[in-house]
Amino acid sequence: MLNCCCSLQVIAQNLSEEEIAGLKEMFKMIDTDNSGQITFEELKVGLKMFGANLNESEIYDLMQAVSTQNHLLYSLIS
Repeated sequence: MLNCCCSLQVIAQNLSEEEIAGLKEMFKMIDTDNSGQITFEELKVGLKMFGANLNESEIYDLMQAVSTQNHLLYSLIS
């Protein structure tokens, strides 16, 4: 079984340029204060904007999971 770090690496390495561009655009749309980081509130609003219906504890769990891997994923898609 792959751990989260390896899973993100495999996913990022297999994304097309178009998919990477789409992720970057989505990030920019959610990062409303243009800080280069997404806050809990920005993520909550952004997820709703894209049709996700998560409660606050699920959003918090998502942020916790991503925060441990965000530097790896950013470096792979930058």
